[in-house]
Amino acid sequence: MQQTQIFDPLVAFDLPKRTRTRAVATIIALGMAGLLIAFTIFSGDYRLPIYVIGGVAFLGLLGTAPYAWRHPAYLPFAAALVYLITMLSPLTDTLRAGVHYSCLALFALPLVPRLRQTGLLNKGGFRLYCGFFLWAGLTCLYSLAPVFSIARLTAAALGFAMALVAIMGVESDSDVHELIYHFYLACALFVGISLASFALPHSLVWQTPMDSLSPDQAAAIALQQPDALNQLVQGDIDRFRGLFGNPNAIGELMIATVASGLLCWPRLKRLQKSLCAMVLAAALAMAALADSRSALLAMMIGVALYVYWRYRALGLIGLCTALAAVGAVAIARGGLSEYVSRGLGTLTGRTDIWSYAIGRIAERPILGYGYQVSGAIFASRFFPIWYGPWDMGPHSSLHDGYIACAVGVGVPATLLWLFLTLRPWVSLFRASADPWNLKRIALLVVLPALVYNITEATLVDFYGLLAFLFGLCWALAEKYRLRALAADRAAEQATFESLPAAAQALQAAAWTRT
Repeated sequence: MQQTQIFDPLVAFDLPKRTRTRAVATIIALGMAGLLIAFTIFSGDYRLPIYVIGGVAFLGLLGTAPYAWRHPAYLPFAAALVYLITMLSPLTDTLRAGVHYSCLALFALPLVPRLRQTGLLNKGGFRLYCGFFLWAGLTCLYSLAPVFSIARLTAAALGFAMALVAIMGVESDSDVHELIYHFYLACALFVGISLASFALPHSLVWQTPMDSLSPDQAAAIALQQPDALNQLVQGDIDRFRGLFGNPNAIGELMIATVASGLLCWPRLKRLQKSLCAMVLAAALAMAALADSRSALLAMMIGVALYVYWRYRALGLIGLCTALAAVGAVAIARGGLSEYVSRGLGTLTGRTDIWSYAIGRIAERPILGYGYQVSGAIFASRFFPIWYGPWDMGPHSSLHDGYIACAVGVGVPATLLWLFLTLRPWVSLFRASADPWNLKRIALLVVLPALVYNITEATLVDFYGLLAFLFGLCWALAEKYRLRALAADRAAEQATFESLPAAAQALQAAAWTRT
């Protein structure tokens, strides 16, 4: 008896079994996405798709953990996703902390035994960084917010471990490119998500001047200082924040995306370069809409110095031409000059905060007030600004990473951090050889991050998107510095052993005197 044939479109196309499974999964996913979009349009509730996207991203991140354990080159991708997901505004503080620390522990803790076997922790700047973490741990004993300090230090140590495991297999420029490219992919993904958020209501993805004040604070200011409230509302603008909780996160994403994208550019294929150009342009445009002028300036400084270093006289001519064009546009459009100069007198209120913080540093210059609790000093009744986002305890930002570090762990520890952070880059530029192409990283990542850290406390020991990229690049440079030192010593030893016995004795005596 002949069986009835049932039409199967997947069989009709003669697809392999695995491909059929993927096709069915894709059809189901598209169907669920269509239902979600229809529900959102008809109900007007935009929170559900945000939660769904965040949940899917979180589950996908967890699913990549075993692969990242076996292939450490993908750890930068995982770390970037962790930091980007935890910046999403729909997350509550409790949920954000849970996602952040659980994901970091998931990726980092299984790698600790492998890290100890490498011996990196006992060498050069890596050992110094462990000493810095040890001092930071001691400050937790007298911290203004000890639980907060311990949590931040734990997260920093986990990020440090992930970065060091990621660089273990780096042996060439291609390996460096692979790490940076995987980091860039995560940033590009969230640039696309941020672009898609323009379809959401204005109240969800834009920050108005009044968003920085609670209703009670606004009412109090309106009652006691109505002129101050009017100046606040009229002197500020709406800032794009996408799905992040703060517009400054858009600026941080821009630096991380543009810097990593430019580093990957020479090795990309034609189609990849086209897509990368669109991603970089979108990141820059969103940073302008977010009014993240300090991030744009920091990136401009890094790119300008890279162009001059790379192309010398021709680059200088190009930079002068670009500056002349910008100046002409600024003169032709008065609104642009007003936008650039707005709030420069006090750097939008930062100078008042820094003056107060420096005074508190002078009171405890050696010990500090506890690791990463700089915002807790605003609780003093002597703090001059009593309204705005300064009542969040240690979560309040000093908007200067160097001052924040000195407030937290003291001036000597801050100087140690600067020394161990800058030493490999200074050593790199003093040498002529650069087989890993790290000098480009110094100009496109390290320099913009250091400049941006003057106005935003972003370089917090592998804690955060830009901080992790900065720390990853530092780890690469420190590994290369140690390898170059070992090569130089091996060459000296080989030369010494090739000398006659009498010459060896004279050389040994000379070394003893020095």
